[in-house]
Amino acid sequence: MAKARENIGGLYSKLGNRYEALWLISKLLEVFGASARSLKVEGIGGTFAGFEGCVAFDDYLEWHQTKINGAATNWTVAALIREGVLAAFKQRLASSDVDQCVFISQDPVKSLRNVPDKAQRANDGKEFDQHLNKDERTAVADLRKHWSVAPEITWQWLRRCRFEAASESSIERIVSVYSDWYFENADDAFAILREYIEKNFNKTITTETARSAFTADGALRIKPAHLDPTLIERINRETMDYLTTYIPFGAGGDVLPRKEAAEVHNLLVSS
Repeated sequence: MAKARENIGGLYSKLGNRYEALWLISKLLEVFGASARSLKVEGIGGTFAGFEGCVAFDDYLEWHQTKINGAATNWTVAALIREGVLAAFKQRLASSDVDQCVFISQDPVKSLRNVPDKAQRANDGKEFDQHLNKDERTAVADLRKHWSVAPEITWQWLRRCRFEAASESSIERIVSVYSDWYFENADDAFAILREYIEKNFNKTITTETARSAFTADGALRIKPAHLDPTLIERINRETMDYLTTYIPFGAGGDVLPRKEAAEVHNLLVSS
């Protein structure tokens, strides 16, 4: 996808940087394929403080924060605190029992990379602590101090966190694979999808609205056979199919006026 990479390199826009744009487009493509229900980017208000995007699934919301690189090829807890990442996580985790927070960067958070998985496997906070190595235990202690919560709450919140490392090229490959699968003109997808996101800042983009928008303007030629219809799309389609079975009213499409019908109507209205 040489043309797609050329488009990516040549664009400079409101999404800030190519890395952030690629990640959010990969999330938009998940929504487009109905793996997720919706995406909201750059929302206004306190709930979006510290996050670029929010992905909605059936039972929970996933809040995403991207940072292309750390200060020294590795994110420490201190660096995450300094950048406001962990404060933003606390706000979302404290406000819901199910929502999740995701930090994504090219550089890893080495001390926390495996901690969420250990938190999910543990049955309680005590068992969780027993399975941490020295560096992880220190990182979790620093995190707990910053969050100012009990050890058990720290364990529960970490079960709903992810600290992921992904190179720019790896995310670009994901976008390319999705685009090749969904669109006939996949080489144009990045530029079109990026512009679509920018035009829909602070709006909820659903599977149906995204598919409808791309179908309407024709900028992206969709391969319908590769997309399972959503429930809403199936209902709309079957409703239209049902309505087309009705024989049109009138004779040859024309309605024949009857004087008697008008007189009866007038009598009913005036009585």
